Amino acid sequence: MTRTCSLGVVLLWVLAGCETPPPHERVPQLKLPKGLEEISGLTMTPGGELLAVADERADIYRIRFDQAEVTLHSRFGGKKSVKGDFEGIALLGDTLYIVTSEGDLLAKPANADDGAFEQFDTALKKTCELEGLATYPGQPRLLLLCKTPYKKGFRKSLLIYAWSAETQALQPDPWLALRYADHGLPRLHPSGISFTASGNAVIVAAREQYHLVLTPQGEVLEHGKLPNPHVHLQTEGVVLGSDDTLYLADEGQNGRGTITRYVRFF
Repeated sequence: MTRTCSLGVVLLWVLAGCETPPPHERVPQLKLPKGLEEISGLTMTPGGELLAVADERADIYRIRFDQAEVTLHSRFGGKKSVKGDFEGIALLGDTLYIVTSEGDLLAKPANADDGAFEQFDTALKKTCELEGLATYPGQPRLLLLCKTPYKKGFRKSLLIYAWSAETQALQPDPWLALRYADHGLPRLHPSGISFTASGNAVIVAAREQYHLVLTPQGEVLEHGKLPNPHVHLQTEGVVLGSDDTLYLADEGQNGRGTITRYVRFF
């Protein structure tokens, strides 16, 4: 199922408007159609196209950034797409996954248009509120990012869990648990995750307008505020291309959502 949005999409350049130009002063940005105020997750196809999931319905959009083109790629559930609080999307091989904030994981063949899907319970509903999903490079597993941990010992920690796509089961212990205070970091509410080809995690936090780059062992390689804070008011999605080009999706803030591209971010 492929349907081109009838509403216009604009490709523009964002200027920081500061007296002293920041490192990322001028960046290309795609303004999304009306009705798509919030993209809550991004992933990328092997051909370099973006796939995005909307926030409240399991509608999947294909985005060709350079062509300023947004099309409806498919739906989970057919004509009446599934409703839910969707917070992440990942493409693993030929399977497309999306996840809700309560840990329901939905899977379907990436190119199928009949709406059929499988659903799995990650059992994380009582552990944390989820807000991020990504594949780990070269391995058949998904990484699930916690926004708000519920358990007492982890409330001030960054938590990431791993899901095996081979057994369709959750690894019970966190893949990564990092106490913010131990690394001189502010307490964050992460909202998106992606990985470099070498396996380093790139994490964004919408509320704090912050980003982290971490090794799989939890070493903090880089951290700090997102550039262009007037642009990234609520960053809900992040994905890296094969050349480490970074795309950030922001909620529309009572307007149209945006996707911004950085060629060299870190």
